[in-house]
Amino acid sequence: MKSIIPFSSPSPPTINAKSLQQLARANTDQVVRLRQNALAYAAVLGMSDDLDLHGQQYPFLGSIFYFGYLLMEFPTAWMLTHLPIGKYVSTLLILWGVCNCMMAACTSFAGAAVVRFFLGMLEAGILPACIVITAGWYRREEQPLRAALWYGPFSGVSESWPKI
Repeated sequence: MKSIIPFSSPSPPTINAKSLQQLARANTDQVVRLRQNALAYAAVLGMSDDLDLHGQQYPFLGSIFYFGYLLMEFPTAWMLTHLPIGKYVSTLLILWGVCNCMMAACTSFAGAAVVRFFLGMLEAGILPACIVITAGWYRREEQPLRAALWYGPFSGVSESWPKI
């Protein structure tokens, strides 16, 4: 039986940087879309009945996320300049994960609204922090493309990029 990988190969095969970037961007897009649609998926799977939602409560759960996001925008700008960015981002991500887990424990509209509000507050700091980190890693002429990739999933810029 012949071996698929020849033994004379000095090093394992490599993936070029462009393919790796496209793969990372495609996976990021999928995760962001999943997060954006999580409330809709939960409603289809019975969240409205579980939380006894009626009237305008379901649309309000979608809106309250952005109220928290807007409230935290200015404090985030201050914190990015006064706190170590690595500790700030890691704290945000850990707390964001805890809040996501707490969403499963909600048994009422009020509890779900509070968790969604805090999810918005915590998520408000992630994108600006990614832009600051990108500004530290790349030269000035390389930053617009990288920033567009960070904003892409939120603004539709990534839809014009080829998918893998």
